[in-house]
Amino acid sequence: MRVTRTQVLSLVIAIAGLAAASQIPGLFRNLAPVDESTPAKRESAPLTQNRTKPRFDGGPAKTQASNQAIPFAQIEPESPGAMPATTQPVDRTQVPNPNLDRIAELENQPVDTALNELLPMLDDEDPAIRRAAVESLGDVSTEAAVPALTAALSDTDPQVRIVALEGLAAHDARLAVGSIELHLHDQDAEVRLAAIEALSDLDSKSAVHALASLLYDQDSTIRLLAVSALGDIGGKNAVMYLGQARYDPEASVRANAIHILSELEYDAAD
Repeated sequence: MRVTRTQVLSLVIAIAGLAAASQIPGLFRNLAPVDESTPAKRESAPLTQNRTKPRFDGGPAKTQASNQAIPFAQIEPESPGAMPATTQPVDRTQVPNPNLDRIAELENQPVDTALNELLPMLDDEDPAIRRAAVESLGDVSTEAAVPALTAALSDTDPQVRIVALEGLAAHDARLAVGSIELHLHDQDAEVRLAAIEALSDLDSKSAVHALASLLYDQDSTIRLLAVSALGDIGGKNAVMYLGQARYDPEASVRANAIHILSELEYDAAD
């Protein structure tokens, strides 16, 4: 079959077109801008290339100031309101107690009723109940309370012993003088002071010798009040001991003894 010239030209043009089309991708690749961040470049990067390390808490991203101690003056104390409830002090006086309320009510009850209910409370485990019961017994106008008050002198709580001494003095319990004298040398100083005052109020001559033993107490306040008690009781024996107190090492005790002796001598002259 004879090929015409026209067919040959058409074939040449077609072949040239195919060749040009095969060069287009390479041409566009050469014209594309170079970007090292493209995936192809990253994948071809060497394994030893330095990469940016993520910065977490505690890493290099921390500033130098974060590693410095905060000045103590800049630390603000917590507000008291933020404290746990368990650390708040508890005011026991605000806690309702039916026994305390009942003791207050017994003041308006008959004596027998008051005694019958107060006596068992002297053995209560709460010293506040025992103190209130003893104090109420001191106000009860009957001699039947004296044995209970005398027994309360052996209570383990000093405040109970003090109110018992006050109650015995209020009842003019001269028969309890011997029990009161034992507490002139109580381990608690306030109890000793209460015992001195009780004996002074009872004005018992039999207590003079016991009071005179306190003139050698190490506490100058005890010696001072003992001198006053001896002056209140008076009598020949009291004057003798007051004469010794004039040489006490404490000036206030000496002055008190001299003043009382001058008054006692004036009374004797009358």
